[in-house]
Amino acid sequence: MISCFIFAQELERYHYIKLVDSVATHVSKRNIDKSEVNVFIQNNINTYKFSGYWLAGCDSIKTIGDTLIAYIHLGEKFRRFEIYFNDSFCEVYPRLCKSVIWTIKDDISAFAITRVNKKIERFFQTTGHPFFSYVYDSISITKERVKVELNIYPFLLIRFDSLVFDSPSRTQNKYLQNLLGIKEGSVYNQSRIQDITNRIESTGFLEVVSEPYVVYKFDKAFVHIDLKERKSMLISGLVGYLPDQNTKKNSLVGEASVNFKNLFGMGIFYGLKWKRFQQRSQDLNMQMNIPFMLGSPIGGTFDLNFLKQDTSFVNVNRKLKFDFLVGKNLNASFSYQYYTSVLNSIGKEYSNSLRGNNTNQYGLGLNYNTVGIRFFPIGGSAFTLEGAIGEKMLRGETDSLARFSTQFNGLFALNKILRISPTSVFAMRMEGRLLWNNRRVILINDLYRPGGINDLRGFNEKNFFSDKYIVSSVEYRKLISRESYLVTFVDFGLLRSLNIDNTLHAPIGIGVGTVFKSSLGIFKVFYSLGKSKDQDLNIQSSKIHFALTNEF
Repeated sequence: MISCFIFAQELERYHYIKLVDSVATHVSKRNIDKSEVNVFIQNNINTYKFSGYWLAGCDSIKTIGDTLIAYIHLGEKFRRFEIYFNDSFCEVYPRLCKSVIWTIKDDISAFAITRVNKKIERFFQTTGHPFFSYVYDSISITKERVKVELNIYPFLLIRFDSLVFDSPSRTQNKYLQNLLGIKEGSVYNQSRIQDITNRIESTGFLEVVSEPYVVYKFDKAFVHIDLKERKSMLISGLVGYLPDQNTKKNSLVGEASVNFKNLFGMGIFYGLKWKRFQQRSQDLNMQMNIPFMLGSPIGGTFDLNFLKQDTSFVNVNRKLKFDFLVGKNLNASFSYQYYTSVLNSIGKEYSNSLRGNNTNQYGLGLNYNTVGIRFFPIGGSAFTLEGAIGEKMLRGETDSLARFSTQFNGLFALNKILRISPTSVFAMRMEGRLLWNNRRVILINDLYRPGGINDLRGFNEKNFFSDKYIVSSVEYRKLISRESYLVTFVDFGLLRSLNIDNTLHAPIGIGVGTVFKSSLGIFKVFYSLGKSKDQDLNIQSSKIHFALTNEF
């Protein structure tokens, strides 16, 4: 290619730019400085190259008045590009060879070469060859075809040796190796290094003080990490006032929880949560999670939940779930749950002697999460899909109800955080649940209970009964300091209850709030208004919630 130069006697600014090539003449009517001419011409030449004119270049330029004319030589348009390898190389790396050839198939643009380069780099950086090199050699050009030999030199195979901690940590090395996917003797993978900070901070009890780095000794890689232990005991509380429509008085409602993180330095979590959401109604939940059981990529979670709804019923749910890491940020799960219910006053709605029901269910699930657990997450996505099916059996006299039936529970949840400025984000959430029974044996105690601070703000906790619903939320969060932000939100729901009124409800909640960190812990304060079929949008029905989370 012959380079174009602008001589001193030419104008400082041009009004017209003409690009003359073998295809057409392109005229751009615009003011352009002398210093921008070469950049303008080169950008247009690159456009030709990306479309297959690899030999395109500028032959010469001239000026006529305030018009600059650049003569572009396109040359031949190449319609086929071929890469070939040494036979012995493809015997060792057949997958890479096939992948490269497929990448450039029917694509002669410069973008194809860029994709090939990135594919090669990704392949060797994730298969133990961080010091690889490659070169395009023996280029031959024939009519409409470019043929080139690609020589790749993997060099030494590197393996991980160990994790080196720059500060003492009580967290066990074996747990961290499983968490990071960096096990002694495993093949070096650059993506594991790049993901260290996100994975460590997602635990909620560890944080990275400085950027991790790698030291290479012969064919071994030593990963240096500077960790800081966060406090692993967490106590939180939530209080509020609930207006009673009958007595016209307010009753105190709230919740309390105690969480232990990183028990025995093995990342084990134990949590206990109690909630009083209505008069004479309580909810108690216990959970234990053991990650990487026996050094495997399998984690186990046990849930035990007691729910008492005034004098209507008492539910007890026991759930055992196993998680499997199937990809970066992607988990699959298998679960079993045994659900029992004792019916009190509502049992008479179905039968004078209906005492309750037992349900055994087996389930599968997928979970993807890149949001992490940070105080002010500024980006990422999360997706959950779960389904469980099993047999339901009624206890006592069932009258017209089927004693045995098949029941299905489904869940999907989607979360997205978009950063719109260094201190502002939009947080969007959508969640849906479905309860289905092949004999239509769905009792009130089986129904989902949306409503409250976690899904539909502006309403009492567990305010609604539904066998199918979708709840969505949009929040605007404004960071006012490093550890505090203001939030405005809108919550919207669509729900239906088959065995109550079978009508579609569309509750909506709006409000404002603040979240901030102090020496006592993390405070959350929300003020919200809600509107539904049974509740007007007014100050008398507004809700105020306070929450405090502390660590010890």
